[in-house]
Amino acid sequence: MQFTQADILRFADWSRDRNPLHVDPVHARETHFGGTLAHGMLTVIETLAASVPRGPRAALDIEFRGAVVPGRSYDPDATVEGDTVRHTLRTGDTVVLTLL
Repeated sequence: MQFTQADILRFADWSRDRNPLHVDPVHARETHFGGTLAHGMLTVIETLAASVPRGPRAALDIEFRGAVVPGRSYDPDATVEGDTVRHTLRTGDTVVLTLL
């Protein structure tokens, strides 16, 4: 999966989260990230939608481990450990998001 700047801008409009780190490439370039980032909740929603198994959740334990940048490829995955479903989002060998 990839996030585009257009995806990020649509989410910013929908969520009303127009933090310059997400929507202003000039501002974002001046940060230590060096460019815009996807919203954390956008990455959560897309990871849950793209990984199997899916189903109702009463709660989520979210661990943001790294920045998600537009144009980079990410791989969503889900594993079942007993009664727990662990969703992860990776780029290469790096886990950027874990959901329990």
